[in-house]
Amino acid sequence: MKELSGEKHFLYFLNRNYYAASHVAERLDDLADLPLFADLKVIVAAAIKSLELQLSETDNIFTLLKADHSASDCEATIFFMEGTFSTIQNPENTAPYLSLLDYVSIADAIMHESAELAGLSLAQLPGLSLPKLQLYDSRTLGSLKTLLEETYIAL
Repeated sequence: MKELSGEKHFLYFLNRNYYAASHVAERLDDLADLPLFADLKVIVAAAIKSLELQLSETDNIFTLLKADHSASDCEATIFFMEGTFSTIQNPENTAPYLSLLDYVSIADAIMHESAELAGLSLAQLPGLSLPKLQLYDSRTLGSLKTLLEETYIAL
């Protein structure tokens, strides 16, 4: 495996965070209008809005660095997330809310880890000056996770 260093290391984790957030924003939007998830509409809309803001801020960082995000670096992560998401709408799934909780928890973990590692990488680049970054806020998906846990785990 090729070792990444410096700015490429930072960009790798920034990219991973970007594509995980993008996947969640798109897929939650897909669920928003399904009658099964009607009771989650408001909290899902808030999560999508927060993710879209995160994506916009990440785009700005890529622009400042004169870099592009690339899905090719994240294919395995995206494939994994898509596989997890696909179980939610599987007609044989008897617990779609638990599948949604799995998906949201996995996405949250990926974005949290990517943001942490990007931050560590950035700290190793003293010559790189960027505005104060918050690449991921755990509250973005935390409210949805909490609602799913409190409402549907007890069933």
